[in-house]
Amino acid sequence: MTYDEARRYIEYTDGLGSVLGLENIQELLRRLGSPQEDIKVVHIAGTNGKGSICAFLDDILEDAGYTVGRYISPTIFTYLERFQINKEYMAESDFAGYLELVKAVADDMVRDGFHRPTSFETETALAFCYFRDKKVDFLLLETGMGGLEDATNVCTQPVCTIIASISMDHMRFLGDNLKDIYMQKLGILKDGVPCVSYPVQEELMSLWVQKYDEKRCSEASTMINSSDIDIQYCGLDGSVFTYKGEKFELAVPGIYQIYNSVTAIETAYTLQKLGFALNKVNVFSGVKKTYWKGRFQRIMEEPMVYVDGAHNPGGWKALRKNIDEYFAGRRLIYVCGVFKDKDYRQMLEIMMPDASDFIAVQPDNPRALDKKELAELAKTYIDSVFVADDVDGAVEQAIDIAGTGENTVIIIFGSLSFIGPIIDKAEKGGYTLLKSANMSRIDKIMDNPGFRKLMSTIKEKERDRIFCCHGLDHCLDVARIAYIIGKEEEINVDRELIYAAALLHDVGRADPEQTGREHHVLSVEYAADILEQCGFTSREQEVICDAIGSHNTDGRERTGLANLLYRADKLSRNCFDCQAADQCYWPDAERNKGIRY
Repeated sequence: MTYDEARRYIEYTDGLGSVLGLENIQELLRRLGSPQEDIKVVHIAGTNGKGSICAFLDDILEDAGYTVGRYISPTIFTYLERFQINKEYMAESDFAGYLELVKAVADDMVRDGFHRPTSFETETALAFCYFRDKKVDFLLLETGMGGLEDATNVCTQPVCTIIASISMDHMRFLGDNLKDIYMQKLGILKDGVPCVSYPVQEELMSLWVQKYDEKRCSEASTMINSSDIDIQYCGLDGSVFTYKGEKFELAVPGIYQIYNSVTAIETAYTLQKLGFALNKVNVFSGVKKTYWKGRFQRIMEEPMVYVDGAHNPGGWKALRKNIDEYFAGRRLIYVCGVFKDKDYRQMLEIMMPDASDFIAVQPDNPRALDKKELAELAKTYIDSVFVADDVDGAVEQAIDIAGTGENTVIIIFGSLSFIGPIIDKAEKGGYTLLKSANMSRIDKIMDNPGFRKLMSTIKEKERDRIFCCHGLDHCLDVARIAYIIGKEEEINVDRELIYAAALLHDVGRADPEQTGREHHVLSVEYAADILEQCGFTSREQEVICDAIGSHNTDGRERTGLANLLYRADKLSRNCFDCQAADQCYWPDAERNKGIRY
């Protein structure tokens, strides 16, 4: 079976619809040897935040040296995103091979009088077989819908369960009130297995206590208490907070991400209590390095553009809270597409206050709401409403409306299904006005006393050197070449970041050779201080310092800024006109013998 044939089979089973109940998936897995029982599973249910909690927990566990599998739905970027091991997606050949195995068993079930497994049952069985064979240390297993009768709820003894944020969603299947929906989510709790829960609404607390007692959940179980969280800073570049007196930092924005991260933190501590090798350093480091695409993610600087996968009431309320927190008083331009089985009327009620412009799109999915119908509803709130032919056209139109106004923010939301391609295109520089024309922070670097002293020291050290000097001329050459390569190859890196990395990549050469430390390592240390003094965010510092740290080592194998800096550094050398060519230690094949930039 080829990958294309495998995908066609999934599309065929997708037409069979969703069937709640576990009989079919249990039979399918029994015939496959019950692979789910051979994996250490952390099972998570909830309406919002499942992916973010798993992202935090994944980084914590990886920091501790574990191999971590993740089963995700829905996906943003590619179908195979749903099967990950240490963030690497499953190979097409593996998917085809495992699906062939599962399909053969499904065919036997049909011959024996069973229903053919649905697409989600098929994918879930395939996932268990794959992760078992790859011998992952943990599988972070997200429910597809609900919990009690979800196909993932076949693990009889997970090591831990997690309940994420709860709100109204999938009412046709799970119930038309919050209590019914919550009871479905609580269906993943197992006898004697600890559970960690996101803070729950007061009206649901009695149900938590009831289910906790019924399942005799371990004393290691925890319900997050919001009063244990003290938010010290929450900005567009991340957050700083204390939880039970311990300080944590996040690189991802969003108030709700603080609560998602705490849920992951408590899960890690629960696993530690169960005897797994984890420590506080793993927890602090893991949550700090987590980066979760598609969740209140900034993809453009000028104009400022954010994408968010909010697609249900809980997600829309969280997004609205972020907008009120960070963008109060700014002009808001929305690009929105939604599924017709979602409560899109409530979405507009939550999101439309203070909106200036609204552009309706129609996601490429049979479940999508007609864009004209969405636009008509939006017109009941504001007059400036447009209908775009496609997603790209909607984004370009929003950018045109925004112009270069610093007081304008574009928010793209409504469905995960069209977010991925927008992010991909933005990262490749596919949208106009993506690069910032503002170079004020580069001027600050040039005027920074520390930078000026370092460059002066380098100039003095290399006073008699006649080849490959590392002064300001070299740094600016590197910056301009990197910027040109980025433009030519549509690599989306902000110009300020390119120039900052180029100006600072060699500052470590100011130290005497007697230190015994390589210059790129020292450059990172100096750069971090200078960048902070010049107003670069912690996330920008991380990207720039990562590029500097690899510019003379493994930059060739990297992407984005790291690759640009590595290549530009080599191409800036005028080997074709060097007076010391005979003394050069570079291999002939690596010399820059012609003018390319």
